Amino acid sequence: MTAEEPDPQKEVLYEKLSELPDADQELYRLYFIEEYSQEEIVKMKGVSQNTISKKLRRIAKQLTEMCRNAV
Repeated sequence: MTAEEPDPQKEVLYEKLSELPDADQELYRLYFIEEYSQEEIVKMKGVSQNTISKKLRRIAKQLTEMCRNAV
């Protein structure tokens, strides 16, 4: 696959990501795409480390299931 060819797995992931609530999309983007640390996100959002950690695990699990069901 070349740089110009679309990655079908990424396409499915981003399609399913768009189905999540805006707050979950933003958190996913900050952590997994923009690579902010959980500590940085905690400071940005003003919530506990535990909250961010739980939400990221939930989002990842939800996206995994959504992508599996799309195939």
